[in-house]
Amino acid sequence: MSIIAWKGLYETGNREVDLQHQYFCELINRIGNRLSGASDLLYKERLLKELSRYASFHFISEENIIYYARLEGLVEHQTMHMQLLNDLKVKIELLKNGETGSSDIVQFITDWFVDHTTKEDLKIFGKL
Repeated sequence: MSIIAWKGLYETGNREVDLQHQYFCELINRIGNRLSGASDLLYKERLLKELSRYASFHFISEENIIYYARLEGLVEHQTMHMQLLNDLKVKIELLKNGETGSSDIVQFITDWFVDHTTKEDLKIFGKL
């Protein structure tokens, strides 16, 4: 089942960022689907660690592209990325403690991806 479908609306105009965003959508779908069918907490944690590590990779890559292109707003963008990683870490801990469910985390990352991409990334890359 598709949780998030890639749309032209998410395109920044930067080929590398757009390819990474497309993969991010695929990853959200794959992990979301596997989480919904998993009962093993360790497996769920591993899936979410994969998501978190990909987000970390993508963020530093995107920040390097912004830096190299001398685009405005790098520091603010880095702050948003760090906040997302912190929020995701908290949500994973809540899952471990039984205080939230997998679907809440998937919804959180999906909403964040859509909002951040269509507002902040497009602003940085000059599409807004």
